[in-house]
Amino acid sequence: MQRFSDKTSWPRESTPLSRVRYARQKAGLSILDLTSANPTLQGFTYTEGTLSSFWQQGQSYNPHALGIAAARGAVATYLCRQGGEVTAEQIWIGSGTSELYAHTMSILCNPGDTWLVPQPGYPLFDYVADLAGVRLGHYALSWDGDWYLRTNALEEAAVTSHARAVVVISPHNPTGHVWTAGEREEVIACCKRHDMALIVDEVFLDFPVDRKRAVASCAGCEDVLTICLSGASKVAAFPQGKIAWGAVSGPGSDEFLARAELVSDTFLSTSTAIQGGVSNLLRAGACMQERIRFRCRENLSTAREVFAGTAVSVCPVQAGWSMLLRLPGMHDDAAWAMLALESDGIMTHPGYLFGMETVNSNPFLGVSLIVEPALFRKGVEKLARLVMRYG
Repeated sequence: MQRFSDKTSWPRESTPLSRVRYARQKAGLSILDLTSANPTLQGFTYTEGTLSSFWQQGQSYNPHALGIAAARGAVATYLCRQGGEVTAEQIWIGSGTSELYAHTMSILCNPGDTWLVPQPGYPLFDYVADLAGVRLGHYALSWDGDWYLRTNALEEAAVTSHARAVVVISPHNPTGHVWTAGEREEVIACCKRHDMALIVDEVFLDFPVDRKRAVASCAGCEDVLTICLSGASKVAAFPQGKIAWGAVSGPGSDEFLARAELVSDTFLSTSTAIQGGVSNLLRAGACMQERIRFRCRENLSTAREVFAGTAVSVCPVQAGWSMLLRLPGMHDDAAWAMLALESDGIMTHPGYLFGMETVNSNPFLGVSLIVEPALFRKGVEKLARLVMRYG
């Protein structure tokens, strides 16, 4: 009998929510999806003429493991505009941030070593870590009416886990939290005390909610080995381009990049054609970012208007494309999400998908802020009525 790896024996059973969604679709009933975060399905598309400028296809193929010079230079210029301090030689090009996470784990860790990741956080970490043979430890983001990074919790986790690296997601998904200058200093100090690398996920850097409050990149941090990750999927609302980058700095960065070059040379996964168009892509992406920021602010304002005076709280959002709703505690988040889907065909993310059960508070539902505004309003108005009926 054929044997398979334990590390890919993930559960494949559909969730109760997905089964209900499928049943509704099969029965011809409508689904109002408030979870869609795919910009290409929400009206954020480029014209054919603009698209052609992102694909600089030539007759020759001359790959470079860390990325071609034009792509690395364009990304370095972009990051410096965002407050980073990096050169093209510090940039590492990949096909997606998930790939760069996996390669970074392989470069930094032996099998069984630990990374610390935030909770709430990304579900994808579990899969990437399994494939890399890395254990995950967690440190808490806490809630007291706003989100904040519990640096004492990070310190405790670092002491007990002997972790090789800590991941900070800023702006954070799904909470929208942006780390403060004080939190940043304390995280860096913790990394120095425990000899941990710092991985900063900045994919939502360009999407602050407050027009007057820019979010600065951590690229170029020299205090500890730092790898800042982002990519065109969010920065330019261009997920089909499949290009991402890491900015590497601090002690050990030369050795890290040398190893990254060997790892990337093994796969050569990033298309040379899209790399040649990165400069044009980032330039065009600036206009797309403004459209998305406007959409997010409009939908956030709609949610605050609709839920004002109800038992639903709209959690503060500093940046990003997501919003969390705090609901009454007579049902848990899974039950609320199921009620919304079964009663009104509204698809939401129950908080447990992000590890929200660690937050000692009422249940949370997550929704996307880039959903088309008329559908978004219809969806949140239905949610408000649902809570009045069942809350």
